[in-house]
Amino acid sequence: MKIRGWYLIISAIIIFLLNLLTLGNLQVINNRITNKIAFVVALLCIIIFLFGIMKTLHDFFSKTKAEETIQIKEKKEWQLVNIVLGLLIIGFVFYFSKSWPPFFTLPKLISGLILILTKRNNLFSFLFLLIIGLLVNIFIITPDNFLILGSAIYMFLSVILRMFKVKKHVIIALVAVLLLGSSLFWEYKTTFVSKDNLTITRRIDNKISIELVSDTGQVATNFYFNRGIFPQAKGVEAGVYVYQVVNRGGGVFISLDQWPILKVKADGGIIQRGIVISWLDLKNVALHGGFNLEGWFPLSPGDYIVQLIKIEKTEGVIVAESNFSIVPYDKQMLSKVTAYLAVKGDPNKYYDSYTKKGNDSVSVTAWVQFPKGEAISGVVKFFMTDSDGNIEKTSWVGVTESTFRTGLDGQPVSLRNLSGNPFPGIYHYEIIIDGNVVFDLKYDCSK
Repeated sequence: MKIRGWYLIISAIIIFLLNLLTLGNLQVINNRITNKIAFVVALLCIIIFLFGIMKTLHDFFSKTKAEETIQIKEKKEWQLVNIVLGLLIIGFVFYFSKSWPPFFTLPKLISGLILILTKRNNLFSFLFLLIIGLLVNIFIITPDNFLILGSAIYMFLSVILRMFKVKKHVIIALVAVLLLGSSLFWEYKTTFVSKDNLTITRRIDNKISIELVSDTGQVATNFYFNRGIFPQAKGVEAGVYVYQVVNRGGGVFISLDQWPILKVKADGGIIQRGIVISWLDLKNVALHGGFNLEGWFPLSPGDYIVQLIKIEKTEGVIVAESNFSIVPYDKQMLSKVTAYLAVKGDPNKYYDSYTKKGNDSVSVTAWVQFPKGEAISGVVKFFMTDSDGNIEKTSWVGVTESTFRTGLDGQPVSLRNLSGNPFPGIYHYEIIIDGNVVFDLKYDCSK
């Protein structure tokens, strides 16, 4: 069956709209994993849509049916490039991912086999490689995952070039991917400076100042836990700069080699490096030049100093500093926080404690909310106890903690959902702010 270009165009539009209404609809579901999956689906739809347009143009401008017949009968030969890439993927999987469970490694091994068995590069092999490559890179970043994604791009370029009868399409596509990969690797390696063999000196320049901007866009010196802080330097001259955060009492908290460099041009323009780390959403680096967020150096209450360091060959010169503090919420702000359990299908959704009735499957979700215009952050601690209040640390639940942050829109934020018929016990959702338990929501399944 011959695939028409307009089939791909219509399919891409339909899937994109369905994705927009389901996984991509933040009003329906909003968490990090599903958001990334929704992004992957949307990206696939865009690629399929573009491919469909190219395929339609190709079919429209094809000269004769005889040429198509000749092309169909063209002898298929083994592609050495595909075999090498497939073997590399299989070898990398065994080396870098051998400790991962089979459901994670098996699709990657199949990707290698798909490449080896693909004599003529085609759309279906590309889509399989792309889906696997994008999905595995969501969960963990390893060389074998990158190789699968790069092979998908190579496959796509080769298919496009072959469709327009470009000779040596395999070699051209491979070279293009190698150049792309090399440029991205270079960009990643030059995003940071190494502190090895770098001498730190101090020469404060009074012309330079540092403003600290909160995630609300306000300049401040006092911030709350898990609320973004973004330093902005003023009055800097041309050169290469990085930031560093130290405790006011001494000791480096965020080292300069964990910050993307800033390149200040002679005309005052600033270039922020870090394209790759932004795409990959890398943790333990000051992503987008910010910090004090989950995964990007959340700070405990205390006093700190952010330093601006100018890199001059083997010397790092501290040219500006700014003091700031992470402070606890005041009682007035804490009094505005609300948290509750919502039961799906139950009109009375505001429960501090809910007892499961009968053996029917129930979906219970913990929510936290703060008024519009401000936000609050904290930790939700989830665990199960018996009827006497003893924590079941060895249960399937264990004791887990995760941070949360409300939005400025005043909408409730989902913390955790528990559905079905869980094991008997009392499930606790402790809302902890500044180290203090402000809510203890309970879902009783002990009967």
